[in-house]
Amino acid sequence: MESITVQFNLAEENAVIQLSHLESAMEREPSLINLQLIGPSVMASDKALLLYDALMQRSPKTRLITYARSCLLDATVLIWLAGDERRIRETTWIQLDSLERLLDTEPWKNPEAARRRSISKFVTEPAWVTDYRTAARILNEYLPLEEVADRPLYKKELEEMGLLTSSEEERHLVECFS
Repeated sequence: MESITVQFNLAEENAVIQLSHLESAMEREPSLINLQLIGPSVMASDKALLLYDALMQRSPKTRLITYARSCLLDATVLIWLAGDERRIRETTWIQLDSLERLLDTEPWKNPEAARRRSISKFVTEPAWVTDYRTAARILNEYLPLEEVADRPLYKKELEEMGLLTSSEEERHLVECFS
């Protein structure tokens, strides 16, 4: 049973380097990848979507444990959510921006003004908004985005939402299978 630990630097700006780290671990098709998410907590939505998709394409033989050792914001949370099992440092939190609030901010709430700023007359919003809209759709599959938006979510709340295995549940499972 091969197990690989990947220290994943969220501060790395080059998506090619990050993707390469993930793909090199996944191509070995280990039974377990322990992905440690460390560093500044926010990245562009497009890059987070790229890395999320790569993680979701892993071999069905590979179990993924994601461990947030740093706070995570917005689309970066997708990388953590890609895990079969998700862990979080005791003092860490996640936070998501409200898509509604984001879309209601100037200058993007006026589609005509956005179209004038665009290269193409068919583009009505900037790419980063479209990317966050895509990320928000996926995030909403895991948790009620607009209900939890714009505030930190700590370990206890994430456990209550079923995104983490609570310590009590973990201890009970260990007792059952010991």
